[in-house]
Amino acid sequence: MPKMSLHRLEEFAKLCAGDADMLDNWAGEQIRYPAGAKIRKQGEPATCVYFLAKGWVGSSMSLVDGRRQFMKIHLPGDVLGSPSMSLSAAAETLEAFTEIAVAPVPHRVLGQLIERSPRFAATFLLSVQKERVALMQEKAILGQASAMERMAWFLLDLRGRLQAAGMADVDGFDCPLKQGQIADLLGMTSVHASRTLTRLQHEGMIDRKRGSIVFKDEAALQALSPCVVAPFVTEPDWLPKSRPDLT
Repeated sequence: MPKMSLHRLEEFAKLCAGDADMLDNWAGEQIRYPAGAKIRKQGEPATCVYFLAKGWVGSSMSLVDGRRQFMKIHLPGDVLGSPSMSLSAAAETLEAFTEIAVAPVPHRVLGQLIERSPRFAATFLLSVQKERVALMQEKAILGQASAMERMAWFLLDLRGRLQAAGMADVDGFDCPLKQGQIADLLGMTSVHASRTLTRLQHEGMIDRKRGSIVFKDEAALQALSPCVVAPFVTEPDWLPKSRPDLT
């Protein structure tokens, strides 16, 4: 089974060895799902979160009449299903976009980790706040940006997240997403998304080769992307210190 990556929990501060060991030991055995499988459906009991060890997952929400909206792409290292910790049932459906492996962590185990390690609790809080910042960015972009601006932001953001997971380099990345999935994430029709990607390609900013996105003119993409966010903090001075008994 692939080793569980903790890079999302260590974006803001390094966990002590005891924190990492506790999480690794207390997480459930990894479960594999094929592409298209549902890990958990909206409305089902929400008793755990999932650490994504391998693959791409999409989270979606359905309206009462069955219309569905994809909300986010999850990559290895992400914690899946944490919004549903605040609800009596799952808020979202988690669907495998590729073959995946996840490690379930029951809420009670997560609570024990938080109780034993304030440093882990703080890094988990910061990771959740980063998700909130991403949601704020997305809401601003979907409400105000053009299709070209949205696509440029999406490709740069996805490349950055994949780099953090060791799945991309500066030149581009493999992208298993279907055109309709990208369109849904960016509030476009599939036809509009196709035309936008084609325009970016014709203007020399990207190339598309066999399921890969290749960056040809990153400076132009950066100039087109409309969202600016201050750098995230690292090792903030308020962060609890590692407990000696957990090292």
